Amino acid sequence: MKKVLLVISGGLATLGVQQTAVAGPLAPVVHKGNSLRAQAWCLNQQAGALEHKVAIGKRYYGVNAVGMSLQARDLRRQAKMLAKKSNRVALAAFDSGYIRPGYSAIY
Repeated sequence: MKKVLLVISGGLATLGVQQTAVAGPLAPVVHKGNSLRAQAWCLNQQAGALEHKVAIGKRYYGVNAVGMSLQARDLRRQAKMLAKKSNRVALAAFDSGYIRPGYSAIY
C-alpha cells in the first residue's frame, strides 16, 4: 500500500514540476500549491485506508477500533486544512496573473 502511494505521489510531483516549469516567475507559488494539494491527497488516501480497516474489523471481527476512527478523522481534517490552504495559494497565483497551461481564462 505504501509503495502504491509513493508511486502515485511521485506522479503527482512530476505533474507539478511540469506545471512549475511553465509558471515562470510564479513558479515557487505554483510549486507550493501543487505540493499542498499532493499532501492533502495522500492524507485522504491514508484516511480511507484506515476507515476501510475499521469497517473490516467491525464487519468480520466485531471489533470497534475507536482509536483508528479518530485517527482517520484527524487525517481527513488535516487534508481539508491543506486543501483550503492550497486553494488560497492557487487564488493568489491566479490573482498574480498565472493561468494553467491548456486552460483558457474566463474573465
